[in-house]
Amino acid sequence: MARREQRPEHERGLRILLLPFTHFRQLDNWRRVALGGAVIVMIGSVLSFPDFGWIEAAQLLVAISCLRMLARYVETNQFASPFADGTLLAVGGLWTALIALGNALFDDASPRSEIVVVLGCAALFLAGMIIRWNEGPRWYEHDYAS
Repeated sequence: MARREQRPEHERGLRILLLPFTHFRQLDNWRRVALGGAVIVMIGSVLSFPDFGWIEAAQLLVAISCLRMLARYVETNQFASPFADGTLLAVGGLWTALIALGNALFDDASPRSEIVVVLGCAALFLAGMIIRWNEGPRWYEHDYAS
């Protein structure tokens, strides 16, 4: 049985989610906006704490995934995905906004937290789309074989 290689110390645990904050200057302006949007979504989902459920957990999961994506950008400055990180950030923001609006329409959620979440989603969506437009279709330039 082949042993799996261990990750380096700096890639373990929750430290990876702090990487965009500790290396904030390495991010460009639109990724900083996306970082702010992810943090706003996290705060907005936690604001509805007494009624914390599956919807808030999904919002929190998307925000943590966006933080991880930004940390990956800080680590390597390349993102090997056919859709690039800008598109994935925009889709995450749009998906979270749809979840928040659906929750506001069909549930008696606190409007304060939903407004905060939708503002964060708008920041994620717009920053992701601008990142995508600025970078262009470079996903085919990555060498997936290596």
